[in-house]
Amino acid sequence: IDLEALRVEASPEVTLLNLEDYKVIPQEKVERPKPLISIKDGHSKKDFIRLSSVSLLYGEEKSRKSTFLRSIIECINKGENNKLVCEYEGAEACVVDTEQNKDDIQYALRSIHYLSGKYIDYYSFVELSGNDKRLLTEQYIEQHPNTKLLVLDNISDYIEDFNSNVQSKEVFDWLLSIASKYEISIVVVMHQNSSGESKKPTGFLGTIALRKCNICIRIQEKKDTDNTSYIECHRSRGKKFNKFKLVVDSHGNPTLLDLSPMELEDI
Repeated sequence: IDLEALRVEASPEVTLLNLEDYKVIPQEKVERPKPLISIKDGHSKKDFIRLSSVSLLYGEEKSRKSTFLRSIIECINKGENNKLVCEYEGAEACVVDTEQNKDDIQYALRSIHYLSGKYIDYYSFVELSGNDKRLLTEQYIEQHPNTKLLVLDNISDYIEDFNSNVQSKEVFDWLLSIASKYEISIVVVMHQNSSGESKKPTGFLGTIALRKCNICIRIQEKKDTDNTSYIECHRSRGKKFNKFKLVVDSHGNPTLLDLSPMELEDI
């Protein structure tokens, strides 16, 4: 009995892999992915968010994750702000939200327009299943080649169980695949554990995110204030940036600032 023939007949869609296709050649010219956004850090710039990569933004509830995202989008729309510089001319941004009501999203859109003079594509996927979210997300990327920043807020809603090893690995395999395929920067947003001493993002999905993401950015509300949050680089495959702060005005619009000498002493 030809067992190999039986296996191929039983699985007509089998793909034969060639080991040599995956070999890295020392002499082959490989260009390092350039950053979509750089961060002003002292007198120099460092990579912040790279093309063809997945980045993580996480923090506790009400730590101003969505507010910080508006500052990132301001940079894409305007070219730069106090802390961030967009290195890709003509880049556009899109946000997919899985939690907020439409009136909250409209507020975010107005704030983005106030900060940058432009609106962006902003979608509410609250009612969709995880599979439908993935299908429409990839459909959007295919139809909008100028979109170089895609924010998925919250990535936990793209799967049924964020404590599932299998589902968590599958969704990150998908994220890394589309980031590379479409040469796009994907920022995934997650909540931080709300109890215990752990400061990691929730569930096994959070564990996978910390391993797989190119940079992991943590935002934390400053104690005893109602308008300031600290932003730090928790992990990075490049050089870490120094902690800085986000300050919101009376209308909820953000400004990014370096820490004062006194604040540096306190952290």
